Amino acid sequence: TFGFDPFLSHVGEISNVGTEISINWIDNLNDNLSYSIESNLSYNKNELSKITNQFFSNQIGGSINNGQYTKKVSVGQPLGSFFLYEVEGIDDKGQFLYKNQNNDNEINEEDRRFFGSFIPSISIASIFKIEYKNIDINLDLYGNFGNVVYNGKKAQRFGNENIEQYVFNNRWTTGRPSSTTQKASNSVPLSSNYFLESGDFFRINNLTIGYTFNSSKSKIFKNIRSYITAKNPLVLKRFSGFTPELPGDPLGSAGIELDAYPTLSSYFIGFNLSF
Repeated sequence: TFGFDPFLSHVGEISNVGTEISINWIDNLNDNLSYSIESNLSYNKNELSKITNQFFSNQIGGSINNGQYTKKVSVGQPLGSFFLYEVEGIDDKGQFLYKNQNNDNEINEEDRRFFGSFIPSISIASIFKIEYKNIDINLDLYGNFGNVVYNGKKAQRFGNENIEQYVFNNRWTTGRPSSTTQKASNSVPLSSNYFLESGDFFRINNLTIGYTFNSSKSKIFKNIRSYITAKNPLVLKRFSGFTPELPGDPLGSAGIELDAYPTLSSYFIGFNLSF
């Protein structure tokens, strides 16, 4: 279309094939002890199986706000797959060496390749509850595995941006050559697998420990319960950025950290009073 606003259209077909397993178990071991387990494990393979609109074919996206793109549409690949240059190492000037995929002795768009998607292949969720006499414990766990995310903060070089301490401490210098980190520079780097990291994470969503007091002697309250709660007290991740949970448009910001906020840990003390 020319001269018109964008319109909605069917542009292809997406296949999601996988397996999901759920386990729910409740048991009373005796009069004082009971527990329950709710767990879910899912595996999914996402794939763009067909393109029906020529304008969508080979569509690029995943802008990192420096003139570079990171994603490309391709049949047989997951939607929102990262399409990047491959870094082979650091040269004797402290600059990236990119792999020449087609052996034409020139680094250009033909040398990009696919490196996976931000879409996890495995998701795990579990809730454990234990009641022992007057004590109750609730534990909520969650994790994603098998995806990759793009650390766009490392690629921002417009001025005044912070960078990871690891990058600063291990940067290439003439007195300390590095084989993993390039020299300090304000030039815009090509979008490459150097900025791609594992999106695997495992998190404690919530941990609550409560105690219900004997209120038989109380003339006001039928039930008195105190509790302590930790929200996001522990996040295990391999990503060096703030958070690997980066939702959004598959051909947009999904899986790309540019200005994400860290996952906060919060702690609470409270009381439940029933009249």
